[in-house]
Order: sequence, then C-alpha cells, then structure tokens
Amino acid sequence: MKTLVVGMQSSGASFVTFCLAQPPATIAVVDLYCQEHAPRLDEEARQFDVIVKCTITATIPLSRQIERFRPDRLILVSRNIDDVRRSLRTKPYRDQAGAMEEKIAVYRELLLRQLGRFDEVISYERFTRRLVPISRRKNEIVAFNAAHSAWCRENYGKKWGFGGLRV
Repeated sequence: MKTLVVGMQSSGASFVTFCLAQPPATIAVVDLYCQEHAPRLDEEARQFDVIVKCTITATIPLSRQIERFRPDRLILVSRNIDDVRRSLRTKPYRDQAGAMEEKIAVYRELLLRQLGRFDEVISYERFTRRLVPISRRKNEIVAFNAAHSAWCRENYGKKWGFGGLRV
C-alpha cells in the first residue's frame, strides 16, 4: 500500500510518518524536501508498504504530488495554525517553496474546501498528548480503529530505533 502523508512544515507530520513507518517491511521517506516532487515508483517497490511525507507548499500543488505518487491512502496531519506559525518564524526554511503566509493560505484552503479528499486527518496535538490518534473519515471526527490505537498506546513511549525504517 502506498501512503502519502501531507502536512505543513512544523506540523509534526514527519514524526507521525516516522511512527507509521515502523513495521519492518515498510519503505519510508519521512521528510521529502519541500522543493521536490513525490517519487514515481517502479513495480519492484510496490511489494512493500511505502510511506512518503510531503509538505504543503505554494510552489508544488498537492494534486501534482498525488498525480506522481498515486497513493492508495492520503493522510493529512493537522496542527494548530498559530503553533505552526510560531514554530516556522524561527526556522531558516520558513520561506522555502513559497512564503510562510502563502503556505498557510494553501493549508487553510485544504482545511476549508478540500478536507474530503483525505482518507484520514490526524490531529498532531491529540496524537502526541493523548497517545491516541484522531482521524477524520468521511466528514466525521472518529477514533482510529482499536488495533491502531492499541498499537500507539503500546509503542508511543518507546525510543524509536531505525530497525523498521528503510529509506
């Protein structure tokens, strides 16, 4: 299964992707550079679960990333926009691939008008504070299925190694 994880810079999407990429037979690009396109995969790579995280930019539309990667599942990681803005202001890359406020405008557009295109929306705050990811499916906020929640509760506090992560 191919999964594309999308989030703002400083949204926690890389961390969520890292957590999702732990199963041993998973290939992951935990943080695709903001000015790069998602990879096209050959048939050989399709025998693995592949997760790619890309950031919301003002220069590469999400539709282009989807067209290139052709994911089976599309996940948005959301985070309070004021927290994102506060964090990005301190980062030297805040204006790469578009000015910070332009990228925030693209993010707002996704939240306001395109949320239905995502299979899941994970709230970063709930993921990290409550140890249970919350997702939005079919226009409702719902708890992840019991198996996924149990996995998060069991594994969240562990120090993550790179044993299950292949780049």
